[in-house]
Amino acid sequence: DVRFAKSGYKYAGAPFAWYVIPPGVKTMLHISECNGRYKMVCTLVEALPTNHFITSYSHGKFRPLKGTLQELFDQLIKIGVTQHYGIVEGDYTAELENLAGLLEFDFYRI
Repeated sequence: DVRFAKSGYKYAGAPFAWYVIPPGVKTMLHISECNGRYKMVCTLVEALPTNHFITSYSHGKFRPLKGTLQELFDQLIKIGVTQHYGIVEGDYTAELENLAGLLEFDFYRI
């Protein structure tokens, strides 16, 4: 990202700091390890139209397709998820559940 090269930012990930997630339905996925087991946690969200609003790690605005934002984050915390998510356009929750089964990961669909 040439904006990074010409800026005073020096931290890892800074070239990604200007990215804004485009609007539409997305699959949001978290994968982590805890006590020797891997877990996959996924949900569907709608990325909302927005302009770039902060040069940081906030890449857009979204809302869950089911329930409220408070309910989504309550469930994430209860499962033991903190941060770092992969986001892809479309609904891949069924494919992720199949993959989790093949890999013997714990799977949570919110």
